[in-house]
Amino acid sequence: MPSPACVYYFLPVQVPVVPVQAFYWPNYMCQEVGDLPGISAAQVSNKSKKVASQAKKAAQPVVDQPTPKASPVSEPVRFDSVKGRVWALSQDAQGCRQVQEVLEECNDVQQECVAAELLGHAWEAVTCPHGNHVLQKCIMTMRPQTCQFIVDELVADNKIASSAQLKYGCRVIQRLLEHLREDQLHDICEELLAHAMELSGHHYGSYVMQHLAEYGTVEQKRRLLGLFEKHTNMSDYGGFTCGVLASTLEFAEPEDSLNFAIKLIRVTGLLVRISRNRQGHLVAKSVLTLLKKHTPERDSAVSQILREKSSLQLSRYGRAVINACQKCSSEEKSCEEDV
Repeated sequence: MPSPACVYYFLPVQVPVVPVQAFYWPNYMCQEVGDLPGISAAQVSNKSKKVASQAKKAAQPVVDQPTPKASPVSEPVRFDSVKGRVWALSQDAQGCRQVQEVLEECNDVQQECVAAELLGHAWEAVTCPHGNHVLQKCIMTMRPQTCQFIVDELVADNKIASSAQLKYGCRVIQRLLEHLREDQLHDICEELLAHAMELSGHHYGSYVMQHLAEYGTVEQKRRLLGLFEKHTNMSDYGGFTCGVLASTLEFAEPEDSLNFAIKLIRVTGLLVRISRNRQGHLVAKSVLTLLKKHTPERDSAVSQILREKSSLQLSRYGRAVINACQKCSSEEKSCEEDV
């Protein structure tokens, strides 16, 4: 009889299929250990029995375990579930999310019903950490005329400038500037321009003024530049204000921006001073770009900056402005050599 060889074969269990050690004789097909010719089950090694026992124990719990049920798909929030209690829901974290979901899914008529329940609560929502999100969603999803109540209430209560200086309120004013029509925004923009310098230097107000610089009319941007021109000698021409000025130079008409840049470099020390702060150095670089084709003014700006090179080198923003000046100089030399 040939000597047995140790191999692996699979037990006929359902799942999982587990490899078990057994004996095999060439030329014989065996289904179970007891079927082996000339050898009894007692002769099977203890190790083989142990493996087989462990395989059955491991397989049984898997076979008996019920199939897990699929998690139910959450149904969208229906308009009826918030109707009549929109403002109450808007004042807490979970409820404001429900109202926002409804606003995204409901039709124009239903949105008007939501707006009707928010009447008289615009200022409260502006100051609410949850309600402000509902107002923003209203502005983003409703027709512009449906959101008119927000403008009317804030303007009537003289809350535009106050809202712009609030952590939550500034977001609402930004959404209004993004989505409402020009005629709806007239009173808001007038109020912002009336407090332009105060808001431009404010942490939250500066974001609103940057939005006005981007979404305002050509005339409003021109007026904003005019206000900055009147205040070029301010000693606190700081970072927030420079951020608004940088946005205004970017989005205003090129001719208006150029005229302002020329006037700015004529103010002694201003260009160097703003080159030292984070937002101001962007203004300085914008000025150099605007003056690129106006050689005398550009040379004057470069000269002012390079005279203070040693002090500007101490600041990362100052170094960036110096690099911009050197780039302008190298480009000028290249143009002269080409000519």
